[in-house]
Amino acid sequence: MAQGRKLARKGLIELYTYGLYSRYIGVGAEKAGFARKKIKHFTNMTDLKAELSKQLRPDTILLIKGSTNGNKVKLMHVLEWMVHRAH
Repeated sequence: MAQGRKLARKGLIELYTYGLYSRYIGVGAEKAGFARKKIKHFTNMTDLKAELSKQLRPDTILLIKGSTNGNKVKLMHVLEWMVHRAH
């Protein structure tokens, strides 16, 4: 939750989290005043990609943070997908 509280103070427009425990990042952000409707949590990579494909623009800046479990590898696949989509 501490990470979420820190992120809430960084001027983010939206917060996307992926994975079982990453939802607590959103909980922390909300407790720090970040709007609940701007927090989107995913446990399914296909759903995350679908949402990102609707939101990404050429000037979009993403902060990607991976944990030490297998989700880091999954997030790398999302990054690869986004790079290919941009070209």
